[in-house]
Amino acid sequence: FAGYSLPDDLLSGTGLRIAYSVVLAVPFVGTWAAFLVFGGRFPGDALIPRLFILHVLLVPALISALLGAHLAILWRQKHTQFPGNVRNIARTEHNVVGSRLWPTYAARSIGLFAAVFAVLCGLGGVAQINPIWLYGPFKASAVTTAAQPDWYVGWLEGALRIFPPWRIHVAGYTISEIFWPAVLLPLVTFGLLYAWPFLEQRVTGDREEHHLLDRPRDRPVRSAVGAGALTFFVVLFVAGAQDVIAQKLSVSIPSVTNALRGLAVGLTSRPATARPRDRQWRCLIGAASRPRLWAVLTSATCENACGKLPTRRPAFVSYSSDRRPTSLRRPSNRWNSASASTCRPCRTRLSASQNEQAMNAPSPPGKPSTSSSSSTERRTNPSLVRSRSTARTVPTIRSSVADMKPTSGSRSRLASTCRAP
Repeated sequence: FAGYSLPDDLLSGTGLRIAYSVVLAVPFVGTWAAFLVFGGRFPGDALIPRLFILHVLLVPALISALLGAHLAILWRQKHTQFPGNVRNIARTEHNVVGSRLWPTYAARSIGLFAAVFAVLCGLGGVAQINPIWLYGPFKASAVTTAAQPDWYVGWLEGALRIFPPWRIHVAGYTISEIFWPAVLLPLVTFGLLYAWPFLEQRVTGDREEHHLLDRPRDRPVRSAVGAGALTFFVVLFVAGAQDVIAQKLSVSIPSVTNALRGLAVGLTSRPATARPRDRQWRCLIGAASRPRLWAVLTSATCENACGKLPTRRPAFVSYSSDRRPTSLRRPSNRWNSASASTCRPCRTRLSASQNEQAMNAPSPPGKPSTSSSSSTERRTNPSLVRSRSTARTVPTIRSSVADMKPTSGSRSRLASTCRAP
């Protein structure tokens, strides 16, 4: 900004006049701050020498110091990276795996240098950059039409153009309408930008050090807030050219201003307040992953084609058949019992009453009667058993069988890690 303002032409002088008004809009200390920075009333004789020293000495020294601090912080805190494998090396929170210096990174740097050089040569040949001989010297009574700010302050001028003219008088002091978009908005923007990591740390309770980047789908709240903020500043950037837009579209400037105000509120609030309405998508909030997303997308298709798949939820069912259930070792009947609806059992012990009923029950045609010892304990294939956890009791209610009264008992089993059916 300092080098842009050194020619003191009509366009840069207009930008300096806006900056002087912004400093004056600071409550309580604005007048003294403007006299200190600009060396008196604007325009003055002390401003151009101050801008020159700021441009050739102070700003380069500040950039060098910030670059050194950036490299020191990068060396201390490591570089962020996306999870994955590079050259068969897994990226973790404790390492940094990048591309090779030669030839990968060198080729990228040379390509970037060539692209920037080509763009600069093209602009020098076909574009006219800052023709101050056409603007003329700065005059306070004159202003150029279609004057646009530089890109880094475009959103500030857009906020100045579309913000409502609110002027407040408090205790003998006047809070100008320039204060809200040009002083308060930048303070809130950069304050929230630097405070966001600490706010997220306090809300989530996660105080660990992280160097792996998150996918936007894995952090929906953060993604929604970021999308809303970017949309807001893009609308402000476009609003910096409201007069040019009105001229090109042959409409009035107030109409463009009101339309941009509505876009700034509507387009910003929509992504920031959006929530997944479908119940299936709510499970993706938090630590979502690609397999989990694929399961949600394909669950309805699989259910329509194959029927409802078994889940890990405990199910309480009743047997209504002419014979007692067969062994769980048979694959066709493995998922027909209550205990197998949640996970594959390792061992099943029947109670004494159920053993007596099993002995008294008539055997099915073509099957020999089983002894008490064989019906007391049933085992699955040992190779399918991986680990055992604490035993749980799952109540099972049998319906009436031939010549038997309906009884209720409990089946104690050891839960093990199950496989998908």
